[in-house]
Amino acid sequence: MKKYDYTYNGSEGYCYPGTDVLINKLGIKDENALIIAEREITSIKMLMLYNNPIFKKYNFAGSSAKCNKVKQVEE
Repeated sequence: MKKYDYTYNGSEGYCYPGTDVLINKLGIKDENALIIAEREITSIKMLMLYNNPIFKKYNFAGSSAKCNKVKQVEE
């Protein structure tokens, strides 16, 4: 997997000291462990959204749009 390099002037406050890993809410400092955790969390959140879709009216760029996605329920 490609290693990300966030080292640049002024990056000291964004990465854990001595690493190229961005500071994160999970406190994970190992790059590979963070990648796995991010993928797992994203998969869970996508499944949650699929099972409980959002039915709201949104305003995009000044025009109203309604989400018409209907959840199909298997009986």
